[in-house]
Formats: sequence, structure tokens, C-alpha cells
Amino acid sequence: MDSKSRNAIIVTVSIVIIIILTRFTIPKRNNAAVQSKFSTLVEQAKHWHFVAQQDQNILMALVHINTALCKLHTLQTLLPTAELNRYCDGNFQQLQLQIQNYHQKVLQGFEEAAPQIALPSGTTVDLYWYI
Repeated sequence: MDSKSRNAIIVTVSIVIIIILTRFTIPKRNNAAVQSKFSTLVEQAKHWHFVAQQDQNILMALVHINTALCKLHTLQTLLPTAELNRYCDGNFQQLQLQIQNYHQKVLQGFEEAAPQIALPSGTTVDLYWYI
């Protein structure tokens, strides 16, 4: 066996050993702690949606519904659809649609209530800049 063949075999065996070692030493992405965090994000999104529905103050409702949307966006960025549905115990798109629809409702309510919101004199509000 010549030196080139022997070196090729050594490199190939080394690569296979490295691949096998990384499979067993690097922890999986979806361990129990990470799964718990994803479940917590789903529960927090549902909680802030519920809180926004209970708010009497339109500004607080807007803050709370935006928080729920941010939690959903974080989940959507990190996980594929199949896993999202598993963490939501159902249909993620349906939950997202409910929260987005309520967000639109709150934005419309904010648009209507904006003239009554006390602002320092001389301050103007461009509502469509935020939407």
C-alpha cells in the first residue's frame, strides 16, 4: 500500500470518528429545558392576549397585545410549523390569527381614542406611522 492510499484511509477514518463523536457529545437542540421554554412562550402569548382583552385602557391593551405578538413571532422564528402546532396543542396559525385580529381591533380602537389621549400642547400624532 502506498503512502497516498494510507493517508487517504487515515483521513477518512478520522472524519468518521469525528462525526460519531459529535453525534454523542453535542446535546440535542430540543432537550427538556428548551422544550419547556417554548411551552412557556406559548403560554405567555396566550396570557398577554387574555390580558389585552381585559384591559379598559386602550394604550395598555396595545402594549399587551404587542407583547403577545412578539412572543408568537419569536416562536415562529425559532421553530418549524409542525413543532409550533405541537407546542400550541392544536393549530398555531389559528392562535396567531386570533391574536392578529385582536391586534387590528385594538389599533382601530386606538385610532378612535387618540384624540382623547392627553398629550402636551403642540404635540401632533401621526397614527399611520405606527401601523
